Amino acid sequence: MVKVSEGGAVAKNTSTRPFGDAVAVQRRTTDGREAGLMKTTTTVIRILFGLMFTVFGLNGFLHFLPMQPMPQPAIDFFSALAATGYMIRLIFFGQLIGGALLLTGVAVPLGLVVLAPIVVNILFFHLFLAPGGLAIAFLVVAMEVFLAWRHQEAFAPLFSSSALT
Repeated sequence: MVKVSEGGAVAKNTSTRPFGDAVAVQRRTTDGREAGLMKTTTTVIRILFGLMFTVFGLNGFLHFLPMQPMPQPAIDFFSALAATGYMIRLIFFGQLIGGALLLTGVAVPLGLVVLAPIVVNILFFHLFLAPGGLAIAFLVVAMEVFLAWRHQEAFAPLFSSSALT
């Protein structure tokens, strides 16, 4: 099969496939839809993750959500954090700032870095002290990891072996 381009150049189809470039065009279209779907998925997860941490961060200061009953070791843990006089406020402030950064989309990688230690503590808190919320903890970790993976280019310099100059 011979193709003539707009400039008059002649190109022969060397493809062994019966439909030649039609499959490649279909693949590009499909990849475009998949890229759009991935972008939409990322945005939805970013907004949900940001909203979750913004709401719970605000709740730490305004107390508009009721506390769920917790096992005694979890109560002891929160009591110890509150006894420091600053740690609970720091955690809620970190949740609020990290959540707001994700929710607005202003500095998503920075928001993920702020929330990372909080997410790790959520996982271990539920793993060791309150296993009833372990499914939610795994979901939170999955959302953090997914968003970090989608913004991996921002984190690449952290894992570079090049020397600072």
